[in-house]
Amino acid sequence: MDLKQQVLDMKFSVNELEEMTTEEIIQLVFKSNEMTKYFTIEENQLDESLAAKRKLTIDDIKKEFDLKTYVSDCTYVFPVLRQREKDFYKKPYFGATKPNALPARKFFWTIDYKPNREKFGAVEVEVRFIQGKRNSRDKRWLGDNIVFRDLKAFYFDYQKGIYIQVDPKNPDNEETQVYLSRLDAIDYCNARFEEQNQKHIKELDKLYSQMSIHMQKTSVTMSQTNSYEKDFKIFRDSFKILKPNLDVKFLLQDITSTQQDILKETINDYLKSIDKTLESMTSLMVQIAMEYEQHQYNHTHQREMYNKLVETRNIVLSDWSHDMLFQKKVSPLFDDCRNLHKKLVKLIQPRTEDSVETSLDGYLTVKNKKLIPNLLGIEQNYFLSDFFDSDEQLIQREKAIIEAITGEVITEEDQKYDFSDGLYTYEDFEEMVLSAPEKAKRSTISTNILAKIKEFNENPLNKEKRIRDNSTMVDKYMGIANSILSEKGTE
Repeated sequence: MDLKQQVLDMKFSVNELEEMTTEEIIQLVFKSNEMTKYFTIEENQLDESLAAKRKLTIDDIKKEFDLKTYVSDCTYVFPVLRQREKDFYKKPYFGATKPNALPARKFFWTIDYKPNREKFGAVEVEVRFIQGKRNSRDKRWLGDNIVFRDLKAFYFDYQKGIYIQVDPKNPDNEETQVYLSRLDAIDYCNARFEEQNQKHIKELDKLYSQMSIHMQKTSVTMSQTNSYEKDFKIFRDSFKILKPNLDVKFLLQDITSTQQDILKETINDYLKSIDKTLESMTSLMVQIAMEYEQHQYNHTHQREMYNKLVETRNIVLSDWSHDMLFQKKVSPLFDDCRNLHKKLVKLIQPRTEDSVETSLDGYLTVKNKKLIPNLLGIEQNYFLSDFFDSDEQLIQREKAIIEAITGEVITEEDQKYDFSDGLYTYEDFEEMVLSAPEKAKRSTISTNILAKIKEFNENPLNKEKRIRDNSTMVDKYMGIANSILSEKGTE
């Protein structure tokens, strides 16, 4: 049975998942994500007069929801009220350096929503009523107080191609049971992924511990070449374990699809380089041994030495390791080994308190003005830090690194928005967002993004970089679109 049919036939129960390997679950998640239509939210701007009310409840806006009209398009209308985004409240008054006005009632009303699109087509949208008041401890800032929450729940029916709304408070309903079963399946997947993630971290820690990262191999000796050979085999064996786990890191949202593609491509290239180098080392060592033996033994001994070297690769040749013959033949290969070793170490080099400010410690490279973390950098992004650090310091540090490497000035938009996957440039995406018609604006934008993803995936040049989680990618770009729409004052 192919994956598509498996998704169509599945009930997404824990019992079904328990019979599957972790790799099978990963592929099932990717395929179901690919088959899940995007849950699009259009916004219904509420009348500003609502903001004058002393109290707001869900009864005040019930009629403003539209969760039925656009079901076939997987588009749903949610009411919003963002009083502080009105032009009057966006400007500073009386010489202030930032917006400082509050409504006459001394607080802002905000009615907003927060969607959570999960695996297996489950969607939760939290509707929130928020009062934004001046912070009594620091009057420069507002403090948000959520005074009311309401949850709207849905799941995607893969057979019908639409979302089904359910009431989580009514567990006896058949459709609610389908939804709750999917939530259980999601929790089970997350538990399996966490187990795999822990194995990944242990293997990465083992690799890091085995590597003498700061050792500088400078002399050309047999013991040094043997040391390189040992390191290369350790890297090779570890990479074969770590590479498949990048799918789990992606599903756990530890890395983006772009970071995943670049890391996988890098590891594949390094594995090929390791195999080629080990083959060259074997061939060269055998050749040197045979040439040396010609000076010492007869043909019989020569064959004996050849066989022994091939079998053990651990023969002691210290008495002639500095011979001119050895130096002449090994030096070029040794340089290749040293360069490859540096590249391999770079993939697991952590960022420390002593790292040079603009060094790539903790990173692999820069792609479209975004840093790509190395294998340890991924973990450092969410592990506790060994030294004082903050999100603001991280932003400034990454800006300095990118500018030092690329020679380009990094703008606020470059830092705020991630276009490293290459689907759009900021300028192209902004033009597409602002040109979308007022009616069904977000539906049009999400449709355009999905079309762009399809175009990207169908391009033969992107065969190894297919976007397999459409929802995550559309979520990212819709977040950018919402920011652009808000900043440009189109709503």
